[in-house]
Amino acid sequence: MRFDLKTLPFPADVSVLKVTIDPAFCSTCANLNTASAFGMVPCTAILMNLSSSIKKVDRARRLLSGIESQSIPSTEKLVSWELQISLADLKNSSAAGCITCLLLREVLINVPNGHIDWDDPALYIVVIFCDKTVLRISVARDRDHYETDSWGFDMSYKLLHNEPDMDDYQVYTLPTSPCPWPTLGCLMNVEEPKSSIPTKLGGLASHISSDPNSPVFVEKVQNWINNCKENHPICIDAEKSIYQPYLPEKIISLGPESNMDIRLIEAYGLPHEPYFVLHDQQEPRSFSSLSECQDLEYDSVEVPYDILPQVFQDAIIVCRKLSIKYLWINALCENHDDDDDWEIAKEKTAMVYTNAELVLISTGSVDGNEGFLCPRKSPTMISGTWPDGRPFEIYARPWLFHDPDTMDWLKGKSPQHASRAESFQEQLLPRRRLWFSEGEAIFDCLTSTSCECGGFLDSDEDPCLPLRRVLKTGAKYINETDESWIYHENWRNLVAKFSQLKTGNSPCDLASISHLASRWANGYTGRYLAGLWEHDLVNYLRWYPIDEEIPDGDHEGCQVPSFLGLSWSWTAVTRKITWGSATFRNTKSFVTIDLSRTECDVNSVSPFGPVTSGHIFLTGKILKVGVRDSKRLFKEGVDRHVGFRSQETPRNDLPLPQHVFCLRLCTKSYTINSFDDDCALILVPATADDLMRQSREVQVSRHVYKRFGLTNSYPHKTWNHDKEASEVSIYLI
Repeated sequence: MRFDLKTLPFPADVSVLKVTIDPAFCSTCANLNTASAFGMVPCTAILMNLSSSIKKVDRARRLLSGIESQSIPSTEKLVSWELQISLADLKNSSAAGCITCLLLREVLINVPNGHIDWDDPALYIVVIFCDKTVLRISVARDRDHYETDSWGFDMSYKLLHNEPDMDDYQVYTLPTSPCPWPTLGCLMNVEEPKSSIPTKLGGLASHISSDPNSPVFVEKVQNWINNCKENHPICIDAEKSIYQPYLPEKIISLGPESNMDIRLIEAYGLPHEPYFVLHDQQEPRSFSSLSECQDLEYDSVEVPYDILPQVFQDAIIVCRKLSIKYLWINALCENHDDDDDWEIAKEKTAMVYTNAELVLISTGSVDGNEGFLCPRKSPTMISGTWPDGRPFEIYARPWLFHDPDTMDWLKGKSPQHASRAESFQEQLLPRRRLWFSEGEAIFDCLTSTSCECGGFLDSDEDPCLPLRRVLKTGAKYINETDESWIYHENWRNLVAKFSQLKTGNSPCDLASISHLASRWANGYTGRYLAGLWEHDLVNYLRWYPIDEEIPDGDHEGCQVPSFLGLSWSWTAVTRKITWGSATFRNTKSFVTIDLSRTECDVNSVSPFGPVTSGHIFLTGKILKVGVRDSKRLFKEGVDRHVGFRSQETPRNDLPLPQHVFCLRLCTKSYTINSFDDDCALILVPATADDLMRQSREVQVSRHVYKRFGLTNSYPHKTWNHDKEASEVSIYLI
């Protein structure tokens, strides 16, 4: 259907007093126009967010400047709106002649992957619009619930629930070809009018290549790579950090496009050339048929292209189209049956990823047998002409949401994608990565992230980006005056992210990030102590586990820790851990750590690998208190309980200790002068079995403790800690 307009699709007089009496005004869709939307206020079916940040306006001006067909937006124009429209009302309004309602109906007829019942009175669409910005549409159902404002008045804004099996959709124009509706634009911002969430700033809308084998797609990827290598100072510095040419011990030589000369070769003595890595997150089901390729009795072994899983074949295609001669695939190039220690194998793999020109990652398939160069659906195009006869084109497609805070777009169809702790360091080490998600390709490097649809355009909001930069360039690009402080904050962030991928307590935890630690170590860090650094060690001891809450009544006891590792290290627990979101800058410590008597016995060829035993020697004041239950402490004669976080998940079959010891550790920077709530370690005495694994120096001491938990609300004043606590020198094991 074409939209050949005789007049503009919104009222000509945009003044608030006259807009609603204009014959072109539509109270169903607000003409998708800012002036009409203002005229509808205070309608119960519309919400607005008047906040237009300077950052959003400046970015819009920067992106649109230089495009002749685009006017530069003003601050008041970038107000965002959310409108609820009944499908029945939309159908009736479009039949009555509203051209904008007809446009929305045309989108909903052609784009959704599910059937829409236009006569269902409970079905609505939620439309979010803002000048110059891509329009967002979702299909939702009314379940007869209503919101109220803070004063308790019924606002009748319906609590709608997204309809199952229905995507959200976006309607957009290309930057050089605007349309008569100013709110059907090209800025890929994500607006949330009904919340205080800041606008997520995107780039400029662009088409996604329907065929990832096409020259257009290949040119886009090549441009991403070239721009990174030529215009990104951080990436250029990281390139220089490769001190010597490198090729993995085994690698796949791709040969010509005839597929007759693909060989797994020994790379010794070969001249250095760029190579790609396929990060095969899932082992293909047909992997066993390739086992004969791993046993190299000669300098090279032929790899039959036809027996390779599709994901391997697609990686070969990408390499050839980008003129890359070598490809490394873990399943083929690493001998999984040799006698190498697992830690050594991890170190070799880390080097492969560190030096790769580009790492290819497929997240759009359920398993490794599916390829990633699959055809994509082209957008629906709606065309027409302006009142003056100029042509315009509007496009609609399913919405591809990219949240830089969660990076959910990396997870793909399978829950195992991007979620294995043992591959965590391999995802941080590459200089450049090309992700093939279900709907598009996404490129990221040490400077920014970009994607095909325009949701990311030189975005630097990936929470892992500061970590990757440190691993490649040290502290050079830390934008803080106190580099040491932020350096340690970044390591704590890295460990917290790693712990979210753990599935249990494993001695391999330290080996899984040993290469990261080796690259992190510098003058800021000091010695590596089982996942912590000796400089700023007091703050490193403030980690605590986080989990889903255990239902009341399900567990009565709490396990006194019996660790394979060290109770003071995060590697000792099976749960996810965090240091919280507050800054540790300018905290005051109440313990003295003697680093000369603090040791870790490393069971590894590397000082950054697994440990067998270790201790921290410190002096501080400890106070004996009681344990009320698995979450609370108490002190006799004081009517105040204190919550704490135990190291282990509560269990029915293990009794609680009757008493524990509180070691006042440090202040919290955000309550340093205000409240009676310091940080304190919760300790229990070590058992005879625990001491057996320790050195003679520790075994003969009278004060050997294990960490049992942590409290961030220790009432040192209320519990009279300074007077009643005993100062002791202890070994923390």
